[in-house]
Amino acid sequence: MKRLSIAFILLAQVASFGKAATPSIIPLPQQMQVRPGVFTLCPTQPAAAVPGHPLVKIYADAASQGDADFLAQQLFKSTGQQFAIAPANGAGPVREGILLTTANANTNLNNEGYELTVAPDSVVIRGTTSAGVFYGAQTLLQLLPPQVLSSQPAGAAGWTAPCVYIFDQPQYHWRGAMLDVARHFITKQQVKQVLDAMALH
Repeated sequence: MKRLSIAFILLAQVASFGKAATPSIIPLPQQMQVRPGVFTLCPTQPAAAVPGHPLVKIYADAASQGDADFLAQQLFKSTGQQFAIAPANGAGPVREGILLTTANANTNLNNEGYELTVAPDSVVIRGTTSAGVFYGAQTLLQLLPPQVLSSQPAGAAGWTAPCVYIFDQPQYHWRGAMLDVARHFITKQQVKQVLDAMALH
């Protein structure tokens, strides 16, 4: 009986290898379609002390410039790669590029909603406002390996994201978390970490 149980477990694991796993996004997006392929952000960094310059660039319109700066800084901390930021010349996908834009946004999106399309050769994050683009960038970070949140280069990570289409926006008008500093003292740095975790989720 024990051998039979082990055999079933092994068969289930073998069967799961052929299926594309559904990415774990928090909170669960309203719509998510998993598509074949992966987007490669950058090669593995060979030497942490020497910043790399990946082929992938970040393109942003005027409204999304701050979001592009945020994304480039986070990616630099974890990948050791310096992502160039360039102005967006259009609203469509750019080969070997991550486009952050408010142009041609879906009219069904609210102020903090976004559309995220990850294809094998491009990423497009589109929102009606900069806030929507920011939350789309946070979802892109969740699609990448968890080392992307590291504060120092994690060169061994495979910097790829699964190809998906995501449409999402907040279900409620308010969101928050409570910090009870009366019971346990929290430093300024710890408060910042909590705020970063709130923004990510």
